[in-house]
Amino acid sequence: MAGAAVGAYGAVLLCELALWVLLWGGVVLLECPSRAGVDLGLLWVLGVGRWAVLRWLSWVVPGGRDQPVLRRWVAALCLLGPVFESGRAALQQERTLSGQLPDPGTVATGLVASTAACLFWELTFPEAQKGKGAKQQQAKAMFMRVVRYSAPDALHLGAAFIFLSLAVICEMFIPYYTGRVVDILGSQYEVSGFLSAIGLMALFSLGSSLCAGLRGGMFMCSLSRLNKRMRHMLFHQLVQQEIGFFEQTKPGSLASRLSSDTNKMGLSVAMNVNVLVRSMVKVMGVLGLMVGLSWQLTLLTCVEMPLLAVLQNNYNTYSQALAQQLQDCKAEAQEVAASVLGAVRTVRSFGAESREEKRYQEVMSKMHRIQTRKGVMSAIHLLLRRMVTVGVKVLMLYYGRRLIGSGQLTSGGLLSFVLYQKDMGTNVKCGNCAASELNQ
Repeated sequence: MAGAAVGAYGAVLLCELALWVLLWGGVVLLECPSRAGVDLGLLWVLGVGRWAVLRWLSWVVPGGRDQPVLRRWVAALCLLGPVFESGRAALQQERTLSGQLPDPGTVATGLVASTAACLFWELTFPEAQKGKGAKQQQAKAMFMRVVRYSAPDALHLGAAFIFLSLAVICEMFIPYYTGRVVDILGSQYEVSGFLSAIGLMALFSLGSSLCAGLRGGMFMCSLSRLNKRMRHMLFHQLVQQEIGFFEQTKPGSLASRLSSDTNKMGLSVAMNVNVLVRSMVKVMGVLGLMVGLSWQLTLLTCVEMPLLAVLQNNYNTYSQALAQQLQDCKAEAQEVAASVLGAVRTVRSFGAESREEKRYQEVMSKMHRIQTRKGVMSAIHLLLRRMVTVGVKVLMLYYGRRLIGSGQLTSGGLLSFVLYQKDMGTNVKCGNCAASELNQ
């Protein structure tokens, strides 16, 4: 099996090199300069054509059909060059969209870069190769069941989503009119334009605050009704169980599940869906406004989102495992405390106070270690996020200065763009966290 997979990778690599040899041979025969500028459309045609050939080869070669990593590597290998040339032409503000035909050194560099990118992706997301589909199906089934439990609250949830959309739309325009006010104050002052911008900004701020308050109230009302209904259903099922079930299951664990798990399932509908939908709506709207202000800065800013998504996914995976361990520790501590306090006469008669204290102390120590690991991981994650955010912001401000100097952007527009970029990163993080919670 391993030999067939290696053979598939080797066949794809040889075919890729053969295609480039044929292309360079054609350039030599046609007596065209190898480093002359070529249309970006031609580079994309070459990239897509190579991808189609190599993708077909990865399906027909023995051992390649069952290699999803091979197909991702082929896509990165063929499309990395056109993407790089397109980005370079955009950032250099070239009026003629042209690139350069790769030479052997550039092809070798692209091969190494695409291989490194695929290795980074596969090592960062190892769960994508095994066991992910079943887990997602289970999480989806659980989520849909909770949605069915929320059917009686459809009117409240519908009103909450309407207020959510209105609050997000109003909130999106506040940074835009903030930049307008700065432009008016920095140029020739016009009373009518200034009052108009201030009035619209105040109107959108008031609308956002009002709709956000109504949205929060409706969601909290729905959450309270859902928790009440689910706890009643779970308690009803528990009291209907046989006596043997309570002999095998600890009362502390059942009490913990009754109080914690029902609340967690309610949050998955009322709170996480709220955050997820709000983040998605705001990301799409803010992205459209950012493109309208400066598509060059938007392209540069989009580099930040994949990096933050990688960091957030890794943190969420580790945090979910620690949260499950912490929940088990809490249930164990509650069970130990309930058993000792409920049978204190027996413990006192056998003189087992010190032993029970030691057992409870061990559970508390285990919980403390888990919380310490979670805190250290949170600090490292926050440090890396800040480094990525600051680095991208420095590049964005440097390039924004160039755009202002060339007259393609105003100072107020750059201020609005910075505010939008901050909102974009925050909403991507919140949406990713909410989606991760829904998959638990």
